[in-house]
Amino acid sequence: MFSKNVSKTLRVLNKQSVGLNKNFGLKKFFSLCKNSIAVNKTVSGMAFFPGVNHSRRYFSEEKTIDVSDAPEIIETNKESLGFKAETKKLLDIVTHSLYTDKEIFLRELLSNCSDALEKQRFFEVTGQLSMTGEPLYISITTNEKNKTVTIFDSGVGMTREELIDNLGTIAKSGTQNFVKSNKDRKSDDNSSESLIGQFGVGFYSSFIIGDVVEVTSKPQNSTKGHHWISDGNGEFQISDVENVDFKRGTKVIIHLKTECRDFCKSSELQKIIKKYSNFISYTIKLNGEVVNSVQAIWYREKKDVSSEEYQKFFEHVSNNKLPYKYLLHFASDVPLDIKAVLYFPSQTMEKYGINEESSGLSLYSKKILIKAKCSELLPNYFRFVKGVVDCADIPLSISRESYQDSSLIFKLRVLITKRIIKKLEDEIKLDPENYDKWYEDFSQYIREGVLSDSDNAEPLLRLLRFKVNVGITREKGSLENYLKKIKPGQEKIYYLNIIGNEREIDDNVFLENYKENDLPILICSSPLDEMIFKQVGQYKNMKFVNIENESDEFLNQFKQETSSSVNKLPEEDITPFTLWIKNELEPWVSKVSISKRLKDSPILVTSQMSSQMKMIMSMMNAGGQVPSKDYHCEINPSNEFIIALNKLRKEDPKIASLTIKQAYDTSLIQSGIALQNNDFPKRTFSLLKTLVNDRLKLKQAEHEINNEPVERIKTETLKEFKDDVKLKNSDIFADFKLNDDKK
Repeated sequence: MFSKNVSKTLRVLNKQSVGLNKNFGLKKFFSLCKNSIAVNKTVSGMAFFPGVNHSRRYFSEEKTIDVSDAPEIIETNKESLGFKAETKKLLDIVTHSLYTDKEIFLRELLSNCSDALEKQRFFEVTGQLSMTGEPLYISITTNEKNKTVTIFDSGVGMTREELIDNLGTIAKSGTQNFVKSNKDRKSDDNSSESLIGQFGVGFYSSFIIGDVVEVTSKPQNSTKGHHWISDGNGEFQISDVENVDFKRGTKVIIHLKTECRDFCKSSELQKIIKKYSNFISYTIKLNGEVVNSVQAIWYREKKDVSSEEYQKFFEHVSNNKLPYKYLLHFASDVPLDIKAVLYFPSQTMEKYGINEESSGLSLYSKKILIKAKCSELLPNYFRFVKGVVDCADIPLSISRESYQDSSLIFKLRVLITKRIIKKLEDEIKLDPENYDKWYEDFSQYIREGVLSDSDNAEPLLRLLRFKVNVGITREKGSLENYLKKIKPGQEKIYYLNIIGNEREIDDNVFLENYKENDLPILICSSPLDEMIFKQVGQYKNMKFVNIENESDEFLNQFKQETSSSVNKLPEEDITPFTLWIKNELEPWVSKVSISKRLKDSPILVTSQMSSQMKMIMSMMNAGGQVPSKDYHCEINPSNEFIIALNKLRKEDPKIASLTIKQAYDTSLIQSGIALQNNDFPKRTFSLLKTLVNDRLKLKQAEHEINNEPVERIKTETLKEFKDDVKLKNSDIFADFKLNDDKK
C-alpha cells in the first residue's frame, strides 16, 4: 500500500486538468518528492567499486552495463543520493506506467534537447553568455554492439546542482523555472516562450527502454563537467568530471533493456524522429546524417516561404504528389496562439467510392507532435483538409500524449472551421470559375457540412453550386446568383432535382412548361440537395419549393393551359378514360387527372414525396422499395398518343392495358422514380414482339398483292389496301387491331 503522501501525489498526477500549465498540482508534487530525498553516500546496491575500470558500471550485483564506446571519464567528488521507499514506487509508476508507447522516450529527450538549445540561444542573444561560434545542434549515435543510444545537444549545460534538482527530483521542471526567472526580462527575442519540455517527467521516459541512464553535462563557462547515473530504481550517483569530451552541452547515454534493443537501430530511430520531432528548429543528426530536413514552415512568414517549399510540405503531410488547389497559412495570437498551414487538395479519391478520407490535420505544440490525424480539430466534413495546426496554449497531460482542456480544443475547432469557410468564400470572389471546377470533386463534403453542422449551415450554403435555369438558358451559380434573377413578386426559391447531363435536363418533363418564360429554376444535381432544402427550410427568408410536386399561386401563373384543338381528347371521354387508367394502374396510382403543365409529353407521374427523396429513402431502406400508393398520374389531352390510346381501349382492351402500364413505367423512369414491379422488361418484349409480327404480316400481304396479275386486282380494293397500309405505318395501335382481326 502507498503512504498517504504518495496516494495524494498520485491523485494530483491523475488530475491532469491542473497539470503542467497551471502549476497547481505539480507544486505539491515537487514538494512531496523533494522532501523525500535522502542524501546517502553509501547507498546499498549502488556502489562503485574502486579499482574497477569505469567503462563497466555496476548497479547491484546482478547488473553489468558495458559503456566502452564512450571515453573513460575521470570522476571526482562522487555522491550517492536516494529516494525514500514511497517515492521509489512513485518513480516506478512515472517510468513504466505513465507513457502508453515506448517510442515516446525519443520525443521527450529531443524536446529536452530543443529546450537546452533555445536557452543557449536566448542567453547569447540577451548577452548573458558570450557567442562562442559553437553550432547549435542535436546528435544521436547508436552502438548495436553495446546496445546503447547516445543523445547529445550543444545547448546550455547543467551544473551539479541543476543535475540534482532537475534529474534527481521527479517532474522538476527546469524549463518552467527558466521561463519564470525570465518573465520580467525585456527582450525582442521570444526564446523563453518557445520552450516545450517538462524535463523531469520527460527525462524519466528513458527508463522505459533503458536499464541504466547516464547524463554528462557541462555549462559554457564551467571548467569541468558533471556526471549523473541511475538504474531507475530511485537511486542515483552524481560526480564531477574533469575530462568531458565536449565544450558545452549535455549527453545522455541509454543502456537498452534486452527487449528494447531494436531502438539502437538507425531505421527505428529515424522513423520515430520523423513522426514526432521532424520539425524541431535545430539540426538533428542520426549517426552523422541529418534526418529532419523538412522545415516547420508554419513558423515562418508567408512571404519567406517559396511555392516549391509549400508544395514539398504538402507532399510530406498528404503523401500526395499532385499539386494542391488552395493554401491557407495563418498565425493568430487571439483568442489562441495558433500557427497553421492548411492545404485543400485538387482531387479526392472518395468521390470514386474507393475509401473515405481520414482526418488530415496533425496537432503540434511548439513544433512537437501531440497527435497525428487529429479528428477533433475539424468537423468530419472537412476531413479532406491536410496540414498542421500548432497551438502553444494547449494544456497537455503530464506525459504530453494527450491534451487536457476539451473546451479549448473546441474553441480551436471553431476557429479553424471558420477560417476554412472564409478561405473558400474568398476564392469564390477571386476566381469563381476556378472554384466551380474544384467544387465538382468536393461538393459532397460541403453538402455533408450543411446537413451536419447547423451552426455553419448558412455560410456553407453560400459555398454550394447549382445550375440556374431561366427559359432556355442555363448557367452555374450560387443561391446568391439565383436571387439576382428572381421575378417581381417572387418570394420563394423554385428548384428541381435532376441527375443527368444537359440533354436530359433539356428533355425533363417538369421543365417543359417553363421554357417559354424567364422564371428562374434552380437545378440540383444531387439527392442530398433536396435533403438540405428540406432541413434548412429557407434561405434569406425565401422558402424552397420543389416544382416536381409542389405548387403555389405565383407558380400557377406560369403554367400554360392546354391549347384547344380538334385533335383533342373528347370531353365525354375524359371521365371514363381517366377512371380506366386509374383501374389499370391500381394499386400504385391513387389519382388521374388532366394536366395543366404538360405541353409535349403525354403523361407525367408525381407523388407527395419527390423522386429524389424516394431514392434516398429506398437507399436507407437497404435497397428495398418504399411502399407508396400516393402516385398521381397527369395526362396531356392534346397528345396524339393519349388520343390514340383512348380509341384503343375501346377496340382492344388487352393491348391498351399493356400499353398504359408500359407508358406509366416509362414515365416513372423519366421522372427518376424507381420501378415498382419487375414486369417492365417482359412487357416491353411482348409489345415489341406484337409490333414485329404485325409488320412482317403486313409486308407479306404487300408482297402477295404485288405478285398477283394486275387485271385481277380491282382498283378500289388496291386503293383501300394502300390506305390501310398507310394507316398502319402511322399508328402502332392500328397494327395491334389489324393483328387481332387476322387472328
